[in-house]
Amino acid sequence: MPGAADRYRSESEAEVRHFVVNLSFRDGGPPPEAMQSQRAFLNDLLGEGTLVMAGRFADAGGGMSILRADSAEAARERFSSSPLVRGDHVEWELREWTVTVGAEAGR
Repeated sequence: MPGAADRYRSESEAEVRHFVVNLSFRDGGPPPEAMQSQRAFLNDLLGEGTLVMAGRFADAGGGMSILRADSAEAARERFSSSPLVRGDHVEWELREWTVTVGAEAGR
């Protein structure tokens, strides 16, 4: 059932789409300098409003980022400039995610 905020959303207002980036580190994981560059990249995405959140998995085998974008192509293009992707330190997958509960739901 739509919430009160949905009743006031204009028809011309585009709904934000969310995308999950799943990263799996290649053997040995990225070197420390690549991880420092990745953190700077993620902070840039956060500052521009593209990144919702990001972090490493507890087993240190990779990580995940949640992005806002207009399309899968835009999200893929933006994240492909990641230092970990460019340096071939990870295998990565991008999937669209429909948020149903939480602060990002209905954005």
